[in-house]
Amino acid sequence: MTTESEGFDVAREMHKDDSAKNIPVIILTGIRKAMSLPFGFEPDETWLPVKQVLEKPVKPEVLLKAIKENIR
Repeated sequence: MTTESEGFDVAREMHKDDSAKNIPVIILTGIRKAMSLPFGFEPDETWLPVKQVLEKPVKPEVLLKAIKENIR
């Protein structure tokens, strides 16, 4: 990872691209804990256009459930 927000930036760029904006994105992040932030991140149409945000470490069953919920 080159920056603390690289995944967030990629999600925003994908959302702008007509050929990629319908690809479901799930962000796995440890930034809240690493930076001791008092808040988490939620999907947002403009700022964080993803289907779901999961905090690391993620239990495999939680990740699998998120994937199943977001693919068709």
